[in-house]
Amino acid sequence: MTRKRRWLYFLLAVGATLLALVLYTVYDNQRIVVRRETVFIENLPEAFNGFTILQLTDLHEKTFGPGQKRLIDVINRERFDLVAITGDMTQNSGSQNFQPFYDLLDGWNNRAPILFVVGNTDPIVYAFWHNHEKTPFYTGMEARGARLLESVFLLEKGEDRLWIVHAQDAMRNPEPILAAIAERLPAETDEGMKGEFLRQQKVFMDFRRFHADARPRDVVIGLTHYPLLPEDVERVRRDGKEFLLPPFDLLLAGHYHGGQIRLPFIGALYVPERRLGKNGYFPPQDRVKGWMDVAGIPQYVSAGLGARNSVPLLAFRLFNPPEINLITLKPKPATDAPGR
Repeated sequence: MTRKRRWLYFLLAVGATLLALVLYTVYDNQRIVVRRETVFIENLPEAFNGFTILQLTDLHEKTFGPGQKRLIDVINRERFDLVAITGDMTQNSGSQNFQPFYDLLDGWNNRAPILFVVGNTDPIVYAFWHNHEKTPFYTGMEARGARLLESVFLLEKGEDRLWIVHAQDAMRNPEPILAAIAERLPAETDEGMKGEFLRQQKVFMDFRRFHADARPRDVVIGLTHYPLLPEDVERVRRDGKEFLLPPFDLLLAGHYHGGQIRLPFIGALYVPERRLGKNGYFPPQDRVKGWMDVAGIPQYVSAGLGARNSVPLLAFRLFNPPEINLITLKPKPATDAPGR
């Protein structure tokens, strides 16, 4: 075989490999993985034994067929008691392309409560320049049955209670915040700022009641777009003046996309968290997706559904299929160690 022919075969092999990789990536970005997880909670009330949460996150305007039909069909085959949407339904805060998210809300049959926490690419929530009203993304979302979780949501079954809270704000001590608002609100003349003060006052009064009313036997689940790190929880534990740690049984988060671009045997090359790895590059793989222990609190980080377009040529997922997550609560056996 001549050198020229060997070179030609080499180029053909490389081309065929690249074509196969492209075709697989296109296929992989359109399939939907259902990840089923169980979290074991100490002294879980029997009323919430088997309670299942559907977590959706980081859609980023991605579509799965006309009107999200393929994704809706997958969801409609599942049983769940609550939907937790942990942010980033749009590509950026200025986007007006709400329809991929709205199609999803319109499509599924289960009428379980839907709770939404804001991500970093979602539109701004309130229009300060217009009487502090909610912006169209959120009014449209709420018209379709989703609820913006700004403070707490309580589910009661007889004497048993399950609290869903906005994780970051639930860790802030409401007392100094409410005192500062009470001092500044009477003198505020700007209508937008006055509306924001009133909103924060309601939110932190909700948290004051939550911290006062939550009982040791209650279940407490925190929703957050941004995963918490152990140092976040330890800082809250150390500073009892500005912070107040809720008795979390579980945290649900998104944001990392599982790294978005993953390589076999290596994993994620980057996550948007400067405190992991080298400014987010080559992060610890046990902190990228799935279960992780956060200073004694079990946290589940979903890899989500879509991809960011921050780098246009990399607006896809590699070896990292879209996923939805079903998390079921079960009582912890007496012999189990703390955590999962």
